[in-house]
Amino acid sequence: MNELVNLAPRNLDEAMRFADMVANSDLAPAQYKGKPGNVLVAVQMGAGFVVHTIEGTLTGAAGDYLCRTDSGETWPMARVGFEATYEPVRDSAE
Repeated sequence: MNELVNLAPRNLDEAMRFADMVANSDLAPAQYKGKPGNVLVAVQMGAGFVVHTIEGTLTGAAGDYLCRTDSGETWPMARVGFEATYEPVRDSAE
């Protein structure tokens, strides 16, 4: 009985249950303990993603940026290219 266990969630409910389990485990770093929402965001940021654009389906890798125009068009952009092209903008509240 050597069945592999697939931990990839099939829906948001499964993802939140997994995040809750991690947030309440002794293995979670201190900044994630008791914070399943933060665990979920961190896990998602470490995964690749798919974006459906007017040009077709594009794939972003972990660490890539998701760019969006004012009209709502989205596309992935590699971190190196993004950071070489754009400068950070400070929030006016700072």
